[in-house]
Amino acid sequence: MEPEIRKMEAFDILQISEMERRYFSQPWSAESLQKAASDSNYVIYVCSENGNILGYCGLLCMGPEADIVFVCTEEKARRRGIAKMLLSACMEEGKQRGVGDVFLEVREGNTPARTLYQSFGFCETGIRKNYYDQPKENAVLMHYVLS
Repeated sequence: MEPEIRKMEAFDILQISEMERRYFSQPWSAESLQKAASDSNYVIYVCSENGNILGYCGLLCMGPEADIVFVCTEEKARRRGIAKMLLSACMEEGKQRGVGDVFLEVREGNTPARTLYQSFGFCETGIRKNYYDQPKENAVLMHYVLS
């Protein structure tokens, strides 16, 4: 069965919150994910296969601008283009909502993610010193012109 890209459903929140705890030092809680799911400014897509979430991506739309709030792919499912498919789905939704500029922060040391974003068309625009904790690390600011 091919992986399916779809909007997040309430039943996905538990799996996503578990992935957040496994992969991020400052994870989104199930409660935060629930609030985002009920907020029309958020767009959250998941990639699932046989009932298991392989990845997810969230976009917060604020008028003509949007922020990528998270992108995550299960370790065993990486290098299959899942994050790129999820980013594409979020960007298409953003475009439909009139978003022109998309921004994100990524850990300076997260070379695979930075490479993914650059391949998608994001440009590095600056550094936020010591933005992340556990471990302390700079954030690279990135920007993508959607329209």
